[in-house]
Amino acid sequence: MIEKTITKIIKVGKFEHIHSLYEDGLVYCNPMEFFKICEKEDARFDRSEAATNITQVSQIILQGNNGQEFRFSKDPKKGEIKLKSAFKYDHIHDFNGNLFCCTAVYQDNTKDFIEFDERFADFGDTILLIEKPMKFVLALQDCLKSMNLGYKMDIVKYYDKKSHDGKLDFFSKPDEYSFQNELRLFIENDHHEPITLHLPPLKEYSSLFKLEDILLLNKK
Repeated sequence: MIEKTITKIIKVGKFEHIHSLYEDGLVYCNPMEFFKICEKEDARFDRSEAATNITQVSQIILQGNNGQEFRFSKDPKKGEIKLKSAFKYDHIHDFNGNLFCCTAVYQDNTKDFIEFDERFADFGDTILLIEKPMKFVLALQDCLKSMNLGYKMDIVKYYDKKSHDGKLDFFSKPDEYSFQNELRLFIENDHHEPITLHLPPLKEYSSLFKLEDILLLNKK
């Protein structure tokens, strides 16, 4: 359930995808697996997607080829090595579903929405500024209902993976992604395939910008 008042929605992506959303109302939703399996470190990807729990690890024991043990501990005793941080995730390995992710601008946001983090460049070169967020959300919901697809939509909550211990859900992400202010749509789907949603064109209530132009404004 979305509890904050959203005044604008921002979507950053490749020009061809953003332009087709603007002109034709096409929304591309990749399967969750796409965001977990990445070939490089990238702000789009998160290996903790679909994690159900995070557990802080207080001690690790490693054994060398000669049988010697090395003990790492957050509270080391004599002979042990200081462990700064360690944790493990529990995942749903056979879980299917699709995601559409965008950035929410809140009514109580004191920062200018134009102050983009440079990591947004990992998403693409074009920004779509949606000035009527509720109209967009309702269009998404109408489309999903017409396709008989179950869905959930909410604001992502960010956590410190070095200290948080407990349950996670589809709307939990490590705090290194907090610059995204993500509004997330999760679509129930039994296939590991992309889904395209067909909405009315967004050009009547949105605007296009080049990301590089906005990032240059940040430096002035």
